[in-house]
Amino acid sequence: MATTLNPPQPILTVAYYVDNVNQTVTLTTTRGLWVYYVAGYKNGAGTAGETVRVLNGAAAISNAIALGALGDQAVFVAGTIDDAANAVAAGGALNVTTANAGDVACTVFVECLPN
Repeated sequence: MATTLNPPQPILTVAYYVDNVNQTVTLTTTRGLWVYYVAGYKNGAGTAGETVRVLNGAAAISNAIALGALGDQAVFVAGTIDDAANAVAAGGALNVTTANAGDVACTVFVECLPN
């Protein structure tokens, strides 16, 4: 019995820089994406209550990542990826959103595969 292998798919990394409270940065996709990893690093000191989250439209892909206790240059990784929301359809919105008081300056990397 022969096995057919699909050619490898390129890994796509989408980088977001966010620096404002309650800011949303959006990438409108031209093809479907499957999000499997979210990480980043803090730019500057944290303030209690700061969070960053990755969304498929309004549906949360990652948990709200707490940034308040992180210092400048600290690295963070999402604790969860919701498999019910991580497939972003072509024409959909891949969002990174921040919340709460303080300077939420951070760089977020979202790794995806074409879907």
